[in-house]
Amino acid sequence: NKVLYINEKGESELVSLEFEFDRPEDSKAIVFKNFASCTVIERNKVLYTGGGPSNEVFLLEFKSKKKAHVTCLPKMNFKRCWHGTIYVRPYVYVIGTNFLKMNKYLIELNRRI
Repeated sequence: NKVLYINEKGESELVSLEFEFDRPEDSKAIVFKNFASCTVIERNKVLYTGGGPSNEVFLLEFKSKKKAHVTCLPKMNFKRCWHGTIYVRPYVYVIGTNFLKMNKYLIELNRRI
């Protein structure tokens, strides 16, 4: 769980992230996979989708440079790997190889629509 942290001055440092979860059982069940797509929602919030492939969706809220709170959101309709996400306020669009299978998230309500 190492990430490259870059501060306001542009200085970088490799740090180990600690995750906190809404439910304790999630700490053993959730695996962040390769080939996921992430979108910055606010300065300290990131929407993490798919990977592996998977249909999982998480909202990561960074409390500090070493700690992130993870919220599980409703799963996507289809598993995704090598996909893209884009934030067009207030929605996040998850786009794969087929636009007809696009997922759309309303961030303020933390739900898939």
